[in-house]
Amino acid sequence: MKNKTLVVFVLAMAILSLPMCSVIATKPVSITASRTRDTSSGDPPESRMAGKSDNRFTIVTGTIFEWTGDIEGNSTQDAIRFYPNYDPDLKPSQWLPTRVHAVCTFESATVMGKSGGLTMKLQFVIDEEKNFKGNWVIIGGTDDLANLHGQGKVSGPKGAEVFSGMLHFDS
Repeated sequence: MKNKTLVVFVLAMAILSLPMCSVIATKPVSITASRTRDTSSGDPPESRMAGKSDNRFTIVTGTIFEWTGDIEGNSTQDAIRFYPNYDPDLKPSQWLPTRVHAVCTFESATVMGKSGGLTMKLQFVIDEEKNFKGNWVIIGGTDDLANLHGQGKVSGPKGAEVFSGMLHFDS
């Protein structure tokens, strides 16, 4: 019995001496933000056909958006748009639905009273009625936003998209 107690004691001490790694995070907070496009920004789209199909890709860089709400600041967006219903006889605004993969970069953003650089990835579809539907996720931050994590949905009509989701900071 004495040996059994000693073994349990030694094992307990060994376990307690292992390095403990814990991450403390703030409670997730629900957020809502919207953005307005600076219509004078953005390089002219670079357009390419996808193989021998009627599908078309465009690459649009340098589009500036002003964000308001729980995420504030100006972002620069670089995007790849995929048009599965491309028709050379129609205007680009008629090539719907459109799938978009984009990265928004903020040199300076303010989120929950903290400031720093912020990078978000967006994936969404613009449907035939010009409504947005998709997802966003934070993929990086600097300064006070270095430990910010979040994700959510984007929805609403073009020009009035709403970004909703959850954010939290690692401590």
